[in-house]
Amino acid sequence: RGTTCPPAAARHVHRLLDLDRSGRRWAAAVAAARLLAPVAALLAFVPDWAPTNDPALMGLRALDVGTARTPLLGQPSQSGLYAEGAVSLHHPGPLHLYLMAVPVRLLGAAVAMPLVSVLITGGCLALAAWAVFRQLGRAAGVVAALALALVAFTTGASSLVNPVSSSIAGYPLLATAVLAWCIGAGDVRLLPLAAAVASFTAQQHLSVLPATVVLVAGGLALLIAAWVR
Repeated sequence: RGTTCPPAAARHVHRLLDLDRSGRRWAAAVAAARLLAPVAALLAFVPDWAPTNDPALMGLRALDVGTARTPLLGQPSQSGLYAEGAVSLHHPGPLHLYLMAVPVRLLGAAVAMPLVSVLITGGCLALAAWAVFRQLGRAAGVVAALALALVAFTTGASSLVNPVSSSIAGYPLLATAVLAWCIGAGDVRLLPLAAAVASFTAQQHLSVLPATVVLVAGGLALLIAAWVR
Protein backbone atom coordinates (compact mmCIF):
# COMPACT_ATOMS: atom_id res chain seq x y z
CA ARG A 1 0.00 0.00 0.00
CA GLY A 2 1.47 3.34 -1.04
CA THR A 3 1.98 6.26 1.28
CA THR A 4 0.31 9.62 0.78
CA CYS A 5 2.55 12.65 0.42
CA PRO A 6 1.63 15.84 2.27
CA PRO A 7 -0.26 18.27 0.01
CA ALA A 8 2.62 20.75 0.09
CA ALA A 9 5.15 18.20 -1.14
CA ALA A 10 3.22 17.51 -4.34
CA ARG A 11 2.66 21.17 -5.22
CA HIS A 12 3.31 22.05 -8.86
CA VAL A 13 6.01 24.64 -9.47
CA HIS A 14 7.39 26.31 -12.60
CA ARG A 15 10.97 25.54 -13.60
CA LEU A 16 13.38 27.41 -15.84
CA LEU A 17 14.37 24.09 -17.38
CA ASP A 18 10.80 23.63 -18.61
CA LEU A 19 10.93 26.80 -20.72
CA ASP A 20 11.47 26.53 -24.45
CA ARG A 21 14.45 28.21 -26.14
CA SER A 22 12.59 31.48 -26.61
CA GLY A 23 11.47 31.48 -22.99
CA ARG A 24 15.02 30.93 -21.79
CA ARG A 25 16.22 33.86 -23.88
CA TRP A 26 13.54 36.06 -22.32
CA ALA A 27 14.57 34.84 -18.87
CA ALA A 28 18.22 35.69 -19.58
CA ALA A 29 17.27 39.14 -20.87
CA VAL A 30 15.10 39.86 -17.82
CA ALA A 31 17.88 38.65 -15.50
CA ALA A 32 20.38 40.96 -17.19
CA ALA A 33 18.01 43.92 -16.85
CA ARG A 34 17.46 43.13 -13.19
CA LEU A 35 21.19 43.19 -12.49
CA LEU A 36 21.88 46.51 -14.21
CA ALA A 37 21.52 48.52 -11.01
CA PRO A 38 23.93 46.40 -8.90
CA VAL A 39 26.54 46.32 -11.65
CA ALA A 40 26.24 50.08 -12.27
CA ALA A 41 26.58 50.71 -8.53
CA LEU A 42 29.72 48.58 -8.36
CA LEU A 43 31.35 50.34 -11.32
CA ALA A 44 30.51 53.72 -9.82
CA PHE A 45 31.83 52.95 -6.35
CA VAL A 46 34.97 50.89 -6.84
CA PRO A 47 37.27 53.52 -8.44
CA ASP A 48 36.98 55.98 -5.53
CA TRP A 49 35.77 53.86 -2.60
CA ALA A 50 37.97 52.91 0.34
CA PRO A 51 36.87 51.27 3.60
CA THR A 52 36.69 53.67 6.54
CA ASN A 53 35.03 53.53 9.97
CA ASP A 54 32.79 50.42 10.20
CA PRO A 55 33.80 49.00 6.78
CA ALA A 56 37.48 49.34 7.76
CA LEU A 57 36.84 47.36 10.94
CA MET A 58 34.92 44.78 8.90
CA GLY A 59 37.88 44.44 6.54
CA LEU A 60 40.25 43.86 9.43
CA ARG A 61 37.94 41.29 11.02
CA ALA A 62 37.55 39.53 7.65
CA LEU A 63 41.35 39.14 7.64
CA ASP A 64 41.08 37.54 11.09
CA VAL A 65 38.95 34.69 9.71
CA GLY A 66 40.90 31.43 9.84
CA THR A 67 43.29 32.69 12.51
CA ALA A 68 43.25 32.47 16.30
CA ARG A 69 41.14 35.67 16.24
CA THR A 70 38.38 34.26 13.99
CA PRO A 71 35.24 36.35 14.69
CA LEU A 72 32.41 34.51 16.42
CA LEU A 73 30.01 37.48 16.54
CA GLY A 74 28.99 40.20 14.13
CA GLN A 75 29.97 43.85 14.17
CA PRO A 76 29.79 45.87 17.41
CA SER A 77 26.49 47.71 17.65
CA GLN A 78 25.69 51.16 19.02
CA SER A 79 22.97 49.84 21.32
CA GLY A 80 24.75 51.30 24.32
CA LEU A 81 24.02 54.82 23.06
CA TYR A 82 20.22 54.47 23.21
CA ALA A 83 19.74 54.28 26.97
CA GLU A 84 21.72 55.31 30.01
CA GLY A 85 23.54 52.34 31.48
CA ALA A 86 22.79 50.10 28.50
CA VAL A 87 25.47 47.64 27.42
CA SER A 88 26.69 47.71 23.82
CA LEU A 89 26.15 44.39 22.08
CA HIS A 90 27.43 42.81 18.90
CA HIS A 91 25.17 42.07 15.98
CA PRO A 92 24.23 38.37 15.95
CA GLY A 93 26.63 36.64 13.56
CA PRO A 94 29.88 36.79 11.54
CA LEU A 95 28.72 35.05 8.33
CA HIS A 96 29.22 38.20 6.25
CA LEU A 97 32.82 38.41 7.48
CA TYR A 98 33.39 34.79 6.48
CA LEU A 99 32.08 35.48 2.97
CA MET A 100 34.52 38.37 2.61
CA ALA A 101 37.56 36.56 4.01
CA VAL A 102 38.95 35.05 0.80
CA PRO A 103 38.02 37.93 -1.57
CA VAL A 104 39.60 40.51 0.76
CA ARG A 105 42.83 38.53 0.83
CA LEU A 106 42.88 38.08 -2.95
CA LEU A 107 41.62 41.46 -4.19
CA GLY A 108 42.10 43.85 -1.30
CA ALA A 109 39.35 45.38 0.81
CA ALA A 110 38.67 48.34 -1.50
CA VAL A 111 37.59 46.03 -4.34
CA ALA A 112 36.48 42.89 -2.53
CA MET A 113 34.06 44.43 -0.04
CA PRO A 114 31.83 46.24 -2.58
CA LEU A 115 32.09 43.21 -4.90
CA VAL A 116 30.84 40.83 -2.20
CA SER A 117 28.08 43.31 -1.35
CA VAL A 118 26.90 43.38 -4.97
CA LEU A 119 27.00 39.60 -5.18
CA ILE A 120 24.80 39.46 -2.08
CA THR A 121 22.30 42.14 -3.10
CA GLY A 122 22.21 41.12 -6.76
CA GLY A 123 21.86 37.47 -5.78
CA CYS A 124 18.94 38.29 -3.49
CA LEU A 125 17.22 40.23 -6.29
CA ALA A 126 17.67 37.28 -8.66
CA LEU A 127 16.52 34.82 -6.01
CA ALA A 128 13.36 36.79 -5.22
CA ALA A 129 12.36 37.08 -8.89
CA TRP A 130 13.07 33.39 -9.49
CA ALA A 131 10.98 32.40 -6.47
CA VAL A 132 8.00 34.39 -7.77
CA PHE A 133 8.39 32.72 -11.19
CA ARG A 134 8.61 29.31 -9.52
CA GLN A 135 5.27 29.86 -7.78
CA LEU A 136 3.26 31.86 -10.31
CA GLY A 137 4.81 31.35 -13.73
CA ARG A 138 6.43 33.37 -16.50
CA ALA A 139 4.27 36.50 -16.55
CA ALA A 140 4.43 36.98 -12.78
CA GLY A 141 8.19 36.35 -12.83
CA VAL A 142 8.74 39.06 -15.44
CA VAL A 143 6.60 41.53 -13.47
CA ALA A 144 8.47 40.69 -10.27
CA ALA A 145 11.87 41.06 -11.97
CA LEU A 146 10.95 44.48 -13.38
CA ALA A 147 9.54 45.62 -10.04
CA LEU A 148 12.69 44.48 -8.24
CA ALA A 149 14.87 46.25 -10.81
CA LEU A 150 12.89 49.44 -10.15
CA VAL A 151 13.35 48.99 -6.40
CA ALA A 152 17.10 48.58 -6.89
CA PHE A 153 17.33 51.78 -8.95
CA THR A 154 15.21 53.83 -6.54
CA THR A 155 16.91 52.75 -3.30
CA GLY A 156 20.23 54.12 -4.53
CA ALA A 157 23.66 52.71 -5.23
CA SER A 158 24.76 52.79 -1.59
CA SER A 159 22.11 50.22 -0.58
CA LEU A 160 23.58 47.82 -3.16
CA VAL A 161 27.28 48.33 -2.42
CA ASN A 162 27.70 49.50 1.17
CA PRO A 163 28.92 46.52 3.27
CA VAL A 164 27.85 47.86 6.69
CA SER A 165 25.40 45.65 8.59
CA SER A 166 22.49 48.07 8.55
CA SER A 167 22.71 48.40 4.76
CA ILE A 168 23.57 44.89 3.59
CA ALA A 169 20.60 43.36 5.45
CA GLY A 170 17.92 45.02 3.31
CA TYR A 171 17.86 42.82 0.21
CA PRO A 172 18.41 39.55 2.10
CA LEU A 173 15.39 40.50 4.22
CA LEU A 174 13.39 41.02 1.02
CA ALA A 175 14.49 37.60 -0.27
CA THR A 176 13.61 36.06 3.10
CA ALA A 177 10.10 37.49 2.85
CA VAL A 178 9.59 36.04 -0.65
CA LEU A 179 10.96 32.64 0.38
CA ALA A 180 8.78 32.61 3.50
CA TRP A 181 5.78 33.18 1.22
CA CYS A 182 6.92 30.25 -0.95
CA ILE A 183 7.24 28.02 2.11
CA GLY A 184 3.81 29.11 3.32
CA ALA A 185 2.44 28.25 -0.12
CA GLY A 186 3.74 24.70 0.31
CA ASP A 187 7.02 24.71 -1.63
CA VAL A 188 8.91 22.61 0.92
CA ARG A 189 11.88 22.04 -1.40
CA LEU A 190 12.90 25.65 -0.74
CA LEU A 191 13.22 25.07 3.01
CA PRO A 192 17.05 24.64 3.01
CA LEU A 193 17.52 27.72 0.80
CA ALA A 194 15.09 29.75 2.91
CA ALA A 195 16.92 28.68 6.08
CA ALA A 196 20.27 29.79 4.64
CA VAL A 197 19.00 33.20 3.50
CA ALA A 198 17.10 33.80 6.74
CA SER A 199 20.17 32.85 8.77
CA PHE A 200 22.36 35.31 6.89
CA THR A 201 19.72 38.04 7.26
CA ALA A 202 19.25 37.51 10.98
CA GLN A 203 22.99 37.74 11.62
CA GLN A 204 23.46 41.15 10.03
CA HIS A 205 21.80 43.60 12.42
CA LEU A 206 19.90 43.51 15.70
CA SER A 207 17.09 45.62 14.23
CA VAL A 208 16.50 43.06 11.44
CA LEU A 209 16.34 40.04 13.73
CA PRO A 210 12.69 40.51 14.91
CA ALA A 211 11.41 40.97 11.35
CA THR A 212 13.29 37.87 10.20
CA VAL A 213 11.84 35.80 13.04
CA VAL A 214 8.31 36.98 12.23
CA LEU A 215 8.71 36.15 8.52
CA VAL A 216 10.12 32.69 9.17
CA ALA A 217 7.52 31.89 11.82
CA GLY A 218 4.72 33.08 9.54
CA GLY A 219 5.90 30.95 6.63
CA LEU A 220 6.24 27.87 8.81
CA ALA A 221 2.84 28.48 10.41
CA LEU A 222 1.16 28.64 7.00
CA LEU A 223 2.95 25.46 5.92
CA ILE A 224 1.86 23.60 9.05
CA ALA A 225 -1.69 24.85 8.58
CA ALA A 226 -1.67 23.50 5.01
CA TRP A 227 -0.47 20.10 6.20
CA VAL A 228 -3.13 19.99 8.93
CA ARG A 229 -5.85 20.76 6.37
